[in-house]
Amino acid sequence: MMPVKTLGIAGVGAVVLLGAAWMGYSRVYAGPMADARADLVRFRNASRAYERDLETAGAVKARLREIGATTLGTSDEQVAHNFRSLLHEMAAMAGLSDITVTQNRTANETNPAMQARLAGIPRGESRTVDFWVMNGEIRGVGTLDQVARALSLSDRQSWVHRVPSFSVAPVNDERDRFEVRIAVATLILPDLGPGADAAATVTPLEPGAEAAWASIVSKNVFRLPDAAAPVAPPTTESVPDVPAGPPPHPYFAWRLAGVMEGGRGVRVVMVNDAAGQSVAVGVGERVLDAALVRASGEAAVFTIDGVEFEVRLGRTLAERGQVSDGPG
Repeated sequence: MMPVKTLGIAGVGAVVLLGAAWMGYSRVYAGPMADARADLVRFRNASRAYERDLETAGAVKARLREIGATTLGTSDEQVAHNFRSLLHEMAAMAGLSDITVTQNRTANETNPAMQARLAGIPRGESRTVDFWVMNGEIRGVGTLDQVARALSLSDRQSWVHRVPSFSVAPVNDERDRFEVRIAVATLILPDLGPGADAAATVTPLEPGAEAAWASIVSKNVFRLPDAAAPVAPPTTESVPDVPAGPPPHPYFAWRLAGVMEGGRGVRVVMVNDAAGQSVAVGVGERVLDAALVRASGEAAVFTIDGVEFEVRLGRTLAERGQVSDGPG
C-alpha cells in the first residue's frame, strides 16, 4: 500500500501539471481564439456598415455625373478659356458696357470630412484633392435694369456654381448709371467634366424675369432724396441754449435697396447714400448690429438686440417697424 506522503506528493504534482496545461491551453489556443472572435465581430459590423454605404453609391455617382456635366472642361486651360468667354458673353447679354472679366488663381478643395483621422483611411488618401475651384469677376457699367439683369443671369447659369459677393455703386451725379462687380466661381472635376468638344453656352433668362426687379428699377433707391425745404430764418426772440445731443445713430445712413431671391438663397442690397457704398447681405450677416433674418418681396426682417424689425424697400434701418418681441 502506497504511503500517504507519497500520495500527497503525487496529487500536488498532478495539480501543478493540470495548471501548467491550462495556462498553456489558454495562452496558445483559448486567448487567441477569443481575440479572433472579437476581431471577427468587428469585421462583420464594419462590413455591414460598408454595405449600407454602398447602397447609396449609385445615387451618389449619378449626382456627381450631373455636377460634372455643368463644368466647363477637364483641364485648367480649357476651363479658363470657356469661363472668360462665357462671363463676357453674359455681361454683354445683360447690356453692360465697359466690360472687364478677370480670372483668379485656381484653388484645390479637399473633402472636409476627410480632414479628421478616420479609422481605416490612410493619411495619404485623406489628403486627396476632390475638385478645384476657379474664381473670377465681372465688372461693367449699365442702368439699374441692366445691373439687375446681369445679377439674375449669374444666378441662372449652371456653370456658375457660386456667387460669393457682388457690389453696385453709382458712377454719375444723376445716379442712373452704375458699376457692378460680380464675383463668381466654377468647379473643375477632371475625371467627370465634359469632353473637349462639349459646347458651353449662356442660358438666357426666362420670359417675364424682369418682374423680379421691376419695383427696384422703378424706384431707383440709389437716387439721393430731394433737397429739404429751406428753413425759416431765426426769430429775434431770445432762445435759451440747448446742449447738443448725441449724434444720430448710423441706422439713418443705410437704406434697403433691393431683395434678391435665387437658387442660392436670399440676399438684400443695403445702400449708404452719404458714403456712396452698397453691400449685399445674406441671412445671418450684419449691417452695423442688424442681422438679416429673412426677406421677400419688398421687405426684410432684421434682429437688433434680440428683437425682430421689418424694413420696407427704400427705407432706412432707422425707419424700421417692430415685428415681435423676439426672434421668430
